[in-house]
Amino acid sequence: MNSEKLNQWVVDTFEKNGQIGNELDNVSSDDRESINFLLNYLVSAGFVKSEKIGTRINYVVQDLDKIKEFLGLNKKTEIISSLQDSTVINLPLSMHEKLISLKKNYSDLNIIELKDVFKKLLNSASDEVLIASPFIEIDGIAYILDELIDSASRGVSFKILTRDVLVKKSYNNTHTKKIKAVLKLYELFDQYQSNPNAFMEIRDFGEEVSDSHLNKLHYEGIHQKLMIVDKKYAYVGSGEIRSPSFLSNGESGYLTTGRQAEFWYDFFDIFWSNSKPVSKDFSFTL
Repeated sequence: MNSEKLNQWVVDTFEKNGQIGNELDNVSSDDRESINFLLNYLVSAGFVKSEKIGTRINYVVQDLDKIKEFLGLNKKTEIISSLQDSTVINLPLSMHEKLISLKKNYSDLNIIELKDVFKKLLNSASDEVLIASPFIEIDGIAYILDELIDSASRGVSFKILTRDVLVKKSYNNTHTKKIKAVLKLYELFDQYQSNPNAFMEIRDFGEEVSDSHLNKLHYEGIHQKLMIVDKKYAYVGSGEIRSPSFLSNGESGYLTTGRQAEFWYDFFDIFWSNSKPVSKDFSFTL
């Protein structure tokens, strides 16, 4: 499910049952991760109460109207008439009213929310999408799921650059979400791509640098967050394909076009050319 459907599922289930517990057994494991993140965030905001019953956690609704307002279910999708140089931001959902006020005070500027920019960029792609997302996670894909599928079905190719996928280390939950994201992206592309000449390739740029005695000196890795489309448009900023970037974090960046986009394309290519491919049959014991 995409993020809008996930949000609606949460609200509908709360309206019907007043709580969410066993109902999570009826959704896919990927959707369950996204829903759990959202539910725990609603708990922290005070709109939902969590109760542990045995080994299971039940989420009991406290203020359904506030949740609907919080998730912006009645909010109209922001229409971006064309891709142009813009300021890109995200505020935590709890600060939504402040976001509205900020945009109103600077109505002379092109201010766009992060999720809307990612959606618009993907919808505008006709040839190639480059993404640098060092901490990409499976639950973030839900926010741009429809746009990823549509792009693949139009024959768009993808180059996705991340880090720490191939490194041999003890994986924590964040790494597990990243591995799942990589596998899900390949799965979606193979399922929906329509052009045999189009491709998706995911690469890993991250390496420990040691001296001749194998003493670790430092770590080289990507930290930039980019989305570049057709070498014409580029998003540069702090936000990336993770639930926190769309839901609970403050993020900032900008959308640029023309020669600036060409610069970021070449900047991306420097890292891409020195990265290691992550094959489709990459496997890891999760």
